[in-house]
Amino acid sequence: PPPPTLPSGRGLAAVERLGQTMAIVLAIQIAGYAMTRSKTMPADRTAGMAFFVANLSLPCLLFRAIATLDLSVLDPAVIGSVALTKLCVLIPAVALGFVLRKKNDRPGESFTRGGLYALAATMSDDIALGLPLLGALYPDQSGMLYIVSAMQASVFNTISFVLLGMGQAAALAAADGEGKRRSLGSIVCTTLLDLRKNLFLMGVLVGGVWRI
Repeated sequence: PPPPTLPSGRGLAAVERLGQTMAIVLAIQIAGYAMTRSKTMPADRTAGMAFFVANLSLPCLLFRAIATLDLSVLDPAVIGSVALTKLCVLIPAVALGFVLRKKNDRPGESFTRGGLYALAATMSDDIALGLPLLGALYPDQSGMLYIVSAMQASVFNTISFVLLGMGQAAALAAADGEGKRRSLGSIVCTTLLDLRKNLFLMGVLVGGVWRI
């Protein structure tokens, strides 16, 4: 299907909405940066806000969005294209972590580097920045951002976390001796079990189960 287009005669209004949204987002970011630099907000309050947002607000937002999502607005071609693009970025990022291996690297550091590169290459600010911007132009299509965010949390982040777990396991095996070396299956299972503590991911999974 053709991509969504702005209705005739509303292009200028859409650009104005986009400009207003970008100005609001930028103003919030500048205010947050200024408050942090000037130490206007105490560190304990900043930590409390970060904990609230990461462990309650965002998981609840994703749960509600996924559980009440109108599947008719989803475009499988767009979602598939995003997934393929992320995969095409993830594979070279992981490979780069091994290509940049140094002689003095610690055991497992290539896995750790590849996992970090994969996280940095595939993660995007879909909710905080993408949602307001896309909502200003195509409010009916903004639901796909929740799917993209859920896909990132459940698939690509998990791959990165497994790589980080493999790097940590290799480092521990080198420190404790070869007898402590763990199998790949054990590392993957441990990483997946640890993901149950990720409330962001739990919000996505529970919201998907609720929607089904």
